[in-house]
Amino acid sequence: MVSTIVWRRTLKIVGVELPEAGSRTHLIPLAWASFLAKAHLITRFVRPHILYGVWRRPPEAESPSYLVGVEVPDSTDVPAGLVAYKVPEGRFAVLKSEDDPAGSVTAYELVMSHSPRTGDTSREALAFEIYDTSREIADEYDVPVYIPVQ
Repeated sequence: MVSTIVWRRTLKIVGVELPEAGSRTHLIPLAWASFLAKAHLITRFVRPHILYGVWRRPPEAESPSYLVGVEVPDSTDVPAGLVAYKVPEGRFAVLKSEDDPAGSVTAYELVMSHSPRTGDTSREALAFEIYDTSREIADEYDVPVYIPVQ
C-alpha cells in the first residue's frame, strides 16, 4: 500500500447518492449507472473527465453513504434529482495498492480500514476515490483513495 499526505482544497461534488451504502455495497454499480443517466443535468464542471466516489457517514447513520458524481464550481445549483456533498479542505492520506493495481482491494475496504469513528465527523466522514476517465482502462489502472487525516 502506497500512502502520501496531500493538502486538498474544498470540493463540491454533485451526483447520485446511495444512502447506507456501506451495508449495501452490491448496489454501488447501480448508483454509477444512475449517475451516468443523469449526468446530462449538470451543465458546469470543474474537470468533466474526473469522476468521484465520496463516502460520508452522517453522525446518526449506522453505515456510510456513497455519492457518485463530478466536481462543480461552488456557485453551481444542484439539479433536481441530484445531491451535493462538500468535501472540506484539509490533509488527506492518498492510498494506492501497489500489489493489486487492478483493484481487487476495494476502495470501500480502504476507507473503512483507515477511517475509525472517533466523533470528529468533519474530517473522518468524507473520504473519496478519483476515477480519471481520460486514462486507458488497463491492468495498471489504479484508483487513488483520499482518507482525511488530522
